[in-house]
Amino acid sequence: NSNSNKSKSNDSSSVLLHNALRICNETVASQKRNPLTRFHSLISLVNSSDCYYFAPLSNAAVAAVDVDLALAHHNMSYHNPAEFRIILSGDFDREEVDSLAKMYLASIPSSGLSPVLAPSSVTPLPVQFPASPRAYEVVWRVGGGG
Repeated sequence: NSNSNKSKSNDSSSVLLHNALRICNETVASQKRNPLTRFHSLISLVNSSDCYYFAPLSNAAVAAVDVDLALAHHNMSYHNPAEFRIILSGDFDREEVDSLAKMYLASIPSSGLSPVLAPSSVTPLPVQFPASPRAYEVVWRVGGGG
């Protein structure tokens, strides 16, 4: 567990985020024991032009997470119920679903914050696609440490 993820708040959301960070660290440790991790990391590196967004999860990345900032980002991303889109399919009673939606979703107070950015105003990821196909030969030695 990392002490750099200390949160100023002790509410249940913060506790859940700390638990999620602990699980992320356990996932990183588990990946290190998985012999396919290096292969998958290489494939991801090739397919994403080594873009930071697709980098494998590391303990350093998990330790750098600011829990309060992550919680604030989450709360801001889901602050306006008027922007919610819920898609349901299946055999259900529409009136019952409408009633439940009004009871639970309509009771979420709007924060009054500005709406989420439009997709056209978001900076795209810096992924560069090669001009021609690339081919890589990967030699994998079983039991030899890669």
